[in-house]
Amino acid sequence: MTGPTALHITANCGESGVEGSGGEEVAMRQTLRLGRVAGIPVGVNWSVLVIMGLVAVILGQLVLPGSAPGSPAAIHWIVAVPTAAVFLASLLAHELAHALVAVHYGIRVRSITLWMLGGVAHLEDEPSTPRIDFRIAAVGPLTSLVAGVAFLLAGGASFLLGGPAVISAALGWIGLLNTLIAVFNLLPGAPLDGGRILRSVLWRMRGSRAEADRAAARTGVVLGSVLIGLGFASVLVMQRIDGIWLMLVGWFLARAAGAEQQASTVRTAVTGVPVRDAMTSYPDVAPAWSSVSAFVRQAARSRQAVFPVVDFAGEPRSVVTLALLAALPPQQADARIDSVAVTLPREYIAGPDDQLIEVLQRRPLAGAVLAVVVEGHVVGMVTTDDVHRMVQL
Repeated sequence: MTGPTALHITANCGESGVEGSGGEEVAMRQTLRLGRVAGIPVGVNWSVLVIMGLVAVILGQLVLPGSAPGSPAAIHWIVAVPTAAVFLASLLAHELAHALVAVHYGIRVRSITLWMLGGVAHLEDEPSTPRIDFRIAAVGPLTSLVAGVAFLLAGGASFLLGGPAVISAALGWIGLLNTLIAVFNLLPGAPLDGGRILRSVLWRMRGSRAEADRAAARTGVVLGSVLIGLGFASVLVMQRIDGIWLMLVGWFLARAAGAEQQASTVRTAVTGVPVRDAMTSYPDVAPAWSSVSAFVRQAARSRQAVFPVVDFAGEPRSVVTLALLAALPPQQADARIDSVAVTLPREYIAGPDDQLIEVLQRRPLAGAVLAVVVEGHVVGMVTTDDVHRMVQL
């Protein structure tokens, strides 16, 4: 993982799922789909453009002019831009390696997302053993290391054979960058791959996944704090502006590791708990045929913030929230509720006897899981507050 390799387990729990937290989760959703690789959907966040631009600028203005001063500036840029694209491809290879090993062990992969601080392979299930956990985590840095060595060798061969200096420099720089990514990801703190490796080792030694999760997350918080301190010292004492980047990475790691600590607590609390024990029984529902204005008046008398939208047969079809309704323009006051609601896929509908941990892995929309009886009528709803209540018990 070049960012956190995430397992989306509690994304509806205050945005503190294992995948990351807060802004990172929102950022991950704002993606441009590139297509599928090995059957896995691949997307890039808009922030990737920032990194590609930064890589291209560093190459075009600093690295290549210094390594090949005799080449025209236009040549530097002609080489820099595709080299930045190759770097992006190497990040994808890192995440794809995680995903393919996960698939090999029967773990479903929802998608891969590349963003500013690396990438995320969205796994739908947990590794069932420490050995599988170790292999999924280790293959990412191994892939980056292999790519790094390959690019370094290619750059060296180009140089020895008298190839263009600008090409040799670009290959060597990408090789060095991939090697650094491999080394950085092996640092022993969640959510880095090194943290996952540490977790798998502790899991094997102690026999407790929960204890291993917490230990790796605590190490990640410490590591992030150290990086923030080093970055601050770099800016303040050495007056190096690149210390800001180190502070940003440290902040991200500390925040993501803290989210993993909370996610581990949630996982422990809801494991073995049926949906029935967590749900709010017989919640208020929104009739699909109701107008927005009419339902807003009805919702004002409810204590809920999330409402299942049901059809004439009483079956849940979508979800609407007070926040969504409040954001609607006045001209939509007469629109039907089902025209503004968020569609609720069938896999987000649970039965009362389903295991809560399994339902949370589906990442329900709008912070709600619907529990239904055999006849298809809504008998309960699990919200973020319901899950928090289970954690506090």
